[in-house]
Amino acid sequence: MKKTIRSLSFLLLICASVALSSCTDNNHDDDVIHIGAIPDRHEEALKPVYAKLAAYLYKTTGMKTILVEADSYGDLTNKFVDNKIDLAYFGGYTFMLAHKASGAKPLVSSIRHTRFTSSFIKNDKNPADNLYELKNKKFAFGDILSTSGHLMPRYHLQQIGIKPEDYFSDTIHSKNHEHTIELVRDGTADAGAVNSQVL
Repeated sequence: MKKTIRSLSFLLLICASVALSSCTDNNHDDDVIHIGAIPDRHEEALKPVYAKLAAYLYKTTGMKTILVEADSYGDLTNKFVDNKIDLAYFGGYTFMLAHKASGAKPLVSSIRHTRFTSSFIKNDKNPADNLYELKNKKFAFGDILSTSGHLMPRYHLQQIGIKPEDYFSDTIHSKNHEHTIELVRDGTADAGAVNSQVL
C-alpha cells in the first residue's frame, strides 16, 4: 500500500538574501558564491546536482562556488541567516523561516515544485491497509522542518483525526527522505511520510 496525498501549494524555492553583497562574516570570501541546500537526500545524491549549478554560475558570473554542507534543515537556515551562505535551495517552510529571520528573497522556482506531494509508505511485511490500521505502530517523519516530510503529512493526519504523538507508539524524525525510506524498509519504523519525488 502506498497512500499519496496532495500537499498544499508551498513553493520549493531557490532563495538569496537581499544583502547578497554585504556579508559581514569575517571568514566570508566576496569572490566566491557560497551555496547551500536543504539536505533532503543523502549527500552523494545532492553533490552531482549542485556541481551542475556550480558550473553554470561559474560560466555566467566568472565566480567560483563552494557548496556549504548543512547537517539539517535548521542548520541550513541558520547558516543562511548568519551570512555563511549567499544562495540557498530551501523548502517551503525553511524559506518562510529564512525570509522572516533575514529577509530572504525568492529568485527562481520550478513549476514541478508547485505540485509536489507527500506519500505515506509502509514496509511490505506490515499488513495494514490504511492509516487507521497503524495505531500504536512506529511512524517516521522526515526532518522536523521538512514541508513534505513532516509539516504537510502531520497536517493531513490531523485532518483525519490522527494526532501522531497520541496515535502512534513512537514518532521518529529522520535526517532526510531517503533515510525515512530506509527506516521503513528495514523495519525500524512501521510506516512513514516522504516526498513523492524522492520516493
